[in-house]
Amino acid sequence: MIILAVRDLFMKIKIIDMAKSLETELLSRTNIDGVKEALEKHNISQIIVDLNLDKALDLVREIKKISSVKIVGFCGHTEIALIKESKSLGVEVYIRSIFFEKLNEILVG
Repeated sequence: MIILAVRDLFMKIKIIDMAKSLETELLSRTNIDGVKEALEKHNISQIIVDLNLDKALDLVREIKKISSVKIVGFCGHTEIALIKESKSLGVEVYIRSIFFEKLNEILVG
């Protein structure tokens, strides 16, 4: 099961549709309380985070305090500082276009 921390409806639908086609279960959570609850109640294999969410890096830091689950993030290609900081926190970072090109692999991986 994968936690999806994405608010943008267009992106969320693309991810959900691909997950359905792969029969991969998703839980949508966008705040730390929801993520914590999901981590406690479910066997989570990874968390996908839209790094452009408000306080996305705070969310990543909080997750890292309580879990070693894999975190995959995506953002725009021009957001160099965000990419660097996310990588320094242990996030597997993709620019948005590459993320969606590799979405199938990411969801099964």
